[in-house]
Amino acid sequence: MKIEGNNVLATIDDNFTETGWNSAFDKADSLTLTAPPIGERAEVWLVAVSPTWHAEFSGVPETISSSDYDKSKYRNFEFHPLPGETLTIKVTRPAAVQGDTRAIDSVVLDSQVGQHAATHTLKFNVRASQGGEHAIELPKNVDVISVLSDGQVLNVRPVDGKVSLPIAPGQHAFAITFRENADLGARTRTPAVSLGLPAANITLTSSLPEDRWLLATWGPRVGPAVLYWGELLVMILVAYALSRTRRTKLTFVNWLLLGIGFSTFSWTALIVVVVWLFAFDWRGRTTLASETPFNLAQIGLAVLTVIALLCLISAIPQGLLGQPDMHVTGYGSSAHALQWFDDRSADELPQATAVTLPLWVYKLLMLLWALWLANALIGWLRNAFASWTTDGYWRARKKVASVETPVATPSDTP
Repeated sequence: MKIEGNNVLATIDDNFTETGWNSAFDKADSLTLTAPPIGERAEVWLVAVSPTWHAEFSGVPETISSSDYDKSKYRNFEFHPLPGETLTIKVTRPAAVQGDTRAIDSVVLDSQVGQHAATHTLKFNVRASQGGEHAIELPKNVDVISVLSDGQVLNVRPVDGKVSLPIAPGQHAFAITFRENADLGARTRTPAVSLGLPAANITLTSSLPEDRWLLATWGPRVGPAVLYWGELLVMILVAYALSRTRRTKLTFVNWLLLGIGFSTFSWTALIVVVVWLFAFDWRGRTTLASETPFNLAQIGLAVLTVIALLCLISAIPQGLLGQPDMHVTGYGSSAHALQWFDDRSADELPQATAVTLPLWVYKLLMLLWALWLANALIGWLRNAFASWTTDGYWRARKKVASVETPVATPSDTP
């Protein structure tokens, strides 16, 4: 191409309909384009702006672009100027916004608690725009078992309680398994771990031994709840109300002990026993004159006694051999598998706590309750039998005697 001054001398050879060239401009804050007179030619200006730059246009209105520029990388503008019109393009580069070069999208801290040690596995996903070393701070005096990066074993060891992880640009999954050597006490707490970065979508899990009796939990707001204590409070109020009715010989302490024994077994079975006690109290206070209602009541009380005794007998082996039902619910948790969730953390992971006791404590309490129940049941059965035999055991239907009336026959008359 020949250049004359600030112009390019472009020629179109015979049998050609177009010509073209590429050129570069010196970097400047603005660029001015002027349309030639109508006698020379008509121009169409296509401007593709990189996302790195910001362009402001003035002078010629923009036309909807129909070009084939790569719209995923560039913003495209199209102008159809009239002869002599001028387009001014002011170019600026926006300042970069300060931000983190690494982000933790999800974290899972799984704790397997044993009698003399606890094994924890920390899993988290990292997105990084820059590579480098990143330190994870673990609790003091822990043994690091393994460190994995995208399933590959890393040969790293903690220094002053910190594990340095090599992070390359991109998205990566890490897993750190470590062990705490400590005897299991009444309070079990998830370890204190500092990620060194804000984290999102945090899940804490804790698996307790089968021979532990869970009493309470606390931690992040989304997690397990032990509903037993609220139900126990309601049961205490109901026991007080039942004792105030004075319809049975059971005192408030008797009602309270009966309810506590059934509270970790079945509330339905407790209701059956309560109905049984009140039914025999009603039988001792009520006189049924008719034979049919009396006999039906006797049969119904006998059947109810069998059902109540089955409930009472079932509660004893359930308490001595089974697991207490503490009515644990919330976020897929159970008595021995607890799970919490938190949406964000600034640096340190939230901690969750569970209060437990050895299961033999519960079984010892249930043994004492079974001895009390056996002693109390003797008196309840004695009173029930006395109420059941009031006015007799059974009433046979009275037969109505039929009286024949002689029929008068006409006498023989002369």
